[in-house]
Amino acid sequence: MSTSSPIVLATGHITAADELSIQLVEPAASPSVIMIVWPARATPVRPEMYADCAAKIMRTVARASIELARRRLG
Repeated sequence: MSTSSPIVLATGHITAADELSIQLVEPAASPSVIMIVWPARATPVRPEMYADCAAKIMRTVARASIELARRRLG
């Protein structure tokens, strides 16, 4: 699968250093896929910051879902 021209549906910082990206890839010769691009390494989160990090991940996923729906209605 070629990912030469992904369409970024949403990105968001899940910690001060790590970013999550959700992309739509539409290869010519195969079905479209959604790529969830996590940080290259594990993301350390202090227990008291876990709820905030999880909420940031969910907001990014929600924004990507809304953008994908908007494009489908397009």
